[in-house]
Order: sequence, then structure tokens, then C-alpha cells
Amino acid sequence: DLSDKILRQLELYGYSVEIQNRYRGAFHCFVKFPGIFHQYGISGHSRGKLTIQIDCEPQNVNYKAERVILNKFDIFMKINAVPPDVLLSQKIFAILNRLRPMGRDFYDVIFLFSKTNPSYHFLREKMKLKEENDVGEIKKRLLLKCEKINFKKLVHDVKPFLFYSHDAEKIMLFPDFIKTKMK
Repeated sequence: DLSDKILRQLELYGYSVEIQNRYRGAFHCFVKFPGIFHQYGISGHSRGKLTIQIDCEPQNVNYKAERVILNKFDIFMKINAVPPDVLLSQKIFAILNRLRPMGRDFYDVIFLFSKTNPSYHFLREKMKLKEENDVGEIKKRLLLKCEKINFKKLVHDVKPFLFYSHDAEKIMLFPDFIKTKMK
């Protein structure tokens, strides 16, 4: 199982690791590093833990994963990745279906639209749309959702996670962006 492999690899690197898996409609894996903040002098609390959460959920739509080379953090290997058009579609679907809006979804949609267009096949399947009106229907639903959203709060929420915090201001223009991008 993947989490056991992660545990073994991290232990080989000398880390003390705890792993918990949960299944509740989606797979959640929590990788915890007990005492790591104290060990590196970041915190005086020896019991503090760094937690990395990995979430996976079945999409129930067939798409072909891309094989890409991962070349980061001293890791060099080929991995399966969600194609950018499907990732954009997943973000659009998340905006439409999350109970609480997340600034990162809006930011990611703006970013991904600069690289690709959504997979309308994916959205059609997920949203049960008819092909002849899918773009217009998605646009309409997004704009209706935008009417109920406090974009200033989303900007505030996402700022700490960006390299350039002023980029979060792009979210304020999301409704106008959708009007021009989805015709």
C-alpha cells in the first residue's frame, strides 16, 4: 500500500513518522512528523507535529492521466498527473459544489485558464449537462455562485499561500474574468 511505502522511505531518511489513513467518501492520508519542529529549533514544544494531509477522491469520469517528470526536492521520476484541462474542470466543479468557497479554487481557475481551457467532457459528465448548452450553463452557474460570495474574504484567506500576496487581488475580478473567458 502506498502509505506503507511512504512510511518506509521516510524512515530510511531518518525521520520519525506516523501515518493515519481514513476513508469517508474519499481517501485521506495524514503523514505526521512528531517532534520535527523542536528537533530543528523551530519550536520549544517537543510534542508538536508537522502534518501533511493527502486527499484523494474518485472522480467517476474517465480521463487519461499524463505521464510527467517530477524534478523537485531531490526527486526525479515519472509520475501520473491530472491533465491541466481536467484539473481546471475539477476546480470549476469545486467552486460550484463546495459548501464553503475556498480562495485557492478561484485563484487556481484564473491561473489554469492562462494555460488551457476546461475539459467540457469532464464537466458535462460531472454536471449532467447536455452538450449543446454546456459552456453557457457552466458560465451561468459560476456567475450565480459569485453573487453570493464575499471575494474580499477569499482574497484574505489565500494571501498567505502565494509567493506574491498581491496576486490574490486577481480573485476580486473573478466574475469579470469568467464573463470574458467563457463565451
